[in-house]
Amino acid sequence: MSIVALAITRAGGLVRIGKLAEALQLADRADILLDLTPTLAPWSAWIRALIFSEMGPAEASIQSCERLTQLLGDDESRLPILRLWLYHLRAAQLRREGRVADACEFFQRAERVARTARVLEPCIVPWMQEAGLAYLACDRIEDSNRILQWLEELSSPLACRWPKIAAARVRADMAERKGKIEEVLRHYDAALKWHAGLPMPLVEARTLMAYGGLLRRQSEPRRARPHFARALELAEASGAVRLAEEASQELEAAGGRRLRNKHPDELTPQESRVAALAGEGLSNEQIARAMVVSVKTVETHLHHVYDKLGISSRRELIRRATQAPR
Repeated sequence: MSIVALAITRAGGLVRIGKLAEALQLADRADILLDLTPTLAPWSAWIRALIFSEMGPAEASIQSCERLTQLLGDDESRLPILRLWLYHLRAAQLRREGRVADACEFFQRAERVARTARVLEPCIVPWMQEAGLAYLACDRIEDSNRILQWLEELSSPLACRWPKIAAARVRADMAERKGKIEEVLRHYDAALKWHAGLPMPLVEARTLMAYGGLLRRQSEPRRARPHFARALELAEASGAVRLAEEASQELEAAGGRRLRNKHPDELTPQESRVAALAGEGLSNEQIARAMVVSVKTVETHLHHVYDKLGISSRRELIRRATQAPR
């Protein structure tokens, strides 16, 4: 139980600092022992849903959320932190699908759970920023103001910077709705200042994307391009496939061009994961089930892995894995 719990906990920390491939390897190792520790199954479903929400594919994140929903049941008092994460992740999925009103319903549930269970530290489950933005998008101004006020009250005595960044993002959207562009710019500049030295690259990438989007809407694509380019760099370095695709599209729309990969022989996040699972002795079928992809996709990834590593067999891959430092 300790091995599984530590693997899942460390994987959660790795997600926050943008090391998704490493987080997924730990989640996969934890799953191998899950039959011996069934009480930790909800936590395993959570970490996979969290990783896949950043890494993709979307189907894997949805399936993990559905599994977590089944494991938690209907009792909202059971494992409230996981319940908060579930509502946060489900709302994020719905927002990506354009179903913002449905996402707001999940944020309402999240607020109820947080208040009832008194899970009040805003960094434990970072749902408040997305809730405030979703409410604004649905013209639920009072709800957005309530979340913002609550976030600022909770974060004022804390030394951590993420809540300040989250509040600045919500305030920027509020100011833009009122046409106060100079105020919007001040909030974004403050957020980027708080990001400096903070090892949360995916949060920073989203802030940069929002800032670049504002500038593009203000007909300033030249100023927007560096923000999109930096967001793309952070997302790709983290293995956040979906976010990288969004940043690439925004950069192109702003008239910029993405830089080509300087290291064409470097494994992609998906290839790294296939290599890691194959190195642990899993078959192609087992890897396909773990990654929620087809066996053909696994075979293609392995072919690329062999080419890039200069090897010709799974046996060599396993030998490399056993010789690598842990």
